[in-house]
Amino acid sequence: MIRLVVFVLILFAVAAGFAWLADRPGAVAVDWMGYRIETDLTVALVAMVVGVLLIMFTWWLVRGLWNAPGS
Repeated sequence: MIRLVVFVLILFAVAAGFAWLADRPGAVAVDWMGYRIETDLTVALVAMVVGVLLIMFTWWLVRGLWNAPGS
């Protein structure tokens, strides 16, 4: 029960953080190798979170395959 309450509180905090960011307009501009990429702050943050989650999943998959028992 305590885990559920902690999970809900963390979920609420993350949602409140995203709502706070959505209410404040902002922009991110990246100049890299002659290209200029411009996007909203919220889109950049979501892309960064998705990127980190993909890296974590890939690391978990590689570790699982590396430590799997061989035949």
